[in-house]
Amino acid sequence: MNDHNIKSKQSLTKQLCVVAEKEKAWLEKNRLLYTQKRERLDNLVKERGLNSSEVTVEERKLSEHVTIYESRQAGMWDLVFKINREEKNLAAMKARRKKKKEPSTETKIVKVSDELGYDLEPTASKQSKRSSKPKLASDSIVDMWRDRNDFDVASARSKQALAKRGLAGQLNTFSRCPYCEQKLSFERAHVDHIHPVSKGGLSEDDNLVLVCAPCNTAKSNKTLRAFCRDVDLNYEVVVARLEMIGKAV
Repeated sequence: MNDHNIKSKQSLTKQLCVVAEKEKAWLEKNRLLYTQKRERLDNLVKERGLNSSEVTVEERKLSEHVTIYESRQAGMWDLVFKINREEKNLAAMKARRKKKKEPSTETKIVKVSDELGYDLEPTASKQSKRSSKPKLASDSIVDMWRDRNDFDVASARSKQALAKRGLAGQLNTFSRCPYCEQKLSFERAHVDHIHPVSKGGLSEDDNLVLVCAPCNTAKSNKTLRAFCRDVDLNYEVVVARLEMIGKAV
């Protein structure tokens, strides 16, 4: 492994950290505004459920703003994952280069020492050397976000897009949001887990459904029953619509 590859890897990691710093600053700057808009959006969705009214312009705009923030937040987790991965690769590259540059192996040292009549203290076993991990470079951004990066967000987005295409046939059976009955187009539809992933729901066809953006935002990680209660939707009616389009509830 030559020095050029290591320098390239260091440069890439540094660039990613710069981008992460800027993105973190934007998220911190807009966090309060996002919280206020999210709360207002939840209230509007609840009011619409009570009045059985159409989606208002304000609700649509708030939904777009909330989606943008949450998308950039997810992108930040993805960025931290990449930084973490590049740090590990860089540490591994440095470890391989150091090992390659060592003038002699332990076996050679022991052989020469025996010839000279010296007794050497036994060194740590190879197993312990293999188990020791190279120390990774510390970075404030990575440290703050590392615990939020338990999965590859980019891969999750790709899977979600694939799942959405697989659900397109739903609109042939029922061309409205199965939660609130607003008209639904494929382009504006969001994929929702009927039973949330955080509560054990699986990404399988009978647990995935196309819904409108406001309902997807309002439902978040709530159970279907809790969501219907909070926005005053008839749970039994919603379940009947889901079963009509082939979902197991």
